[in-house]
Amino acid sequence: MEYEVLGEAKGLSYRADAVLDWRPDDERYRLELALRAFLVGSRVQVSSGVLTPMGLQPSRFEDRARRERWLAFDWPAPPEPGRAHADGGTAIEGLPAGTQDRLGVFVQLGGWVDAMAPGQRWRIPVASLGRLELWTVEVVGREPITVPAGSFDAVRLRRVPEGEQGLSVEAWYTPAIAGLPVRIVLQQPHGERVDQRLRHWRPAGTPP
Repeated sequence: MEYEVLGEAKGLSYRADAVLDWRPDDERYRLELALRAFLVGSRVQVSSGVLTPMGLQPSRFEDRARRERWLAFDWPAPPEPGRAHADGGTAIEGLPAGTQDRLGVFVQLGGWVDAMAPGQRWRIPVASLGRLELWTVEVVGREPITVPAGSFDAVRLRRVPEGEQGLSVEAWYTPAIAGLPVRIVLQQPHGERVDQRLRHWRPAGTPP
């Protein structure tokens, strides 16, 4: 999945290219998002883990920009909750089943699109580098969307804001590209914004 990215950071606008590489097999998965922008630099996020009947179960999340940050997960046998620890030594205890990391959550949500109805809401635990958040995700509805890759009939999701400091998230999914977003908009409360729109996509196993 190749995206064009329009962003704003520290009062400056920029353009970037991003590639999302989704590689599932029978039992495990690896998801990588690589973003590169002139003057801004590069950032790579990687989520890897196990595929379960309930969806993604992350084992490790990495965020590499100016330095590498990571979050390692441990999942004891149910019903004992999971836990995670970050590179700085921070531990997160009591992770509920179904907890996602900041990258894998977008694939997990995409797997539910076919069962979603307008107005429906989900609570999904998301572990970041140091804390656990509960995202409330709402189905806004079906709507047409046009991105550089073309026009699609899409399902629009949004994270319901919880306070003024939360990350605002909107994502669009289409049955034509099962499980992966055609557009993502992230808005930080202090003004940073990323608008990621699909430019080209290629199913696994097809030539570039």
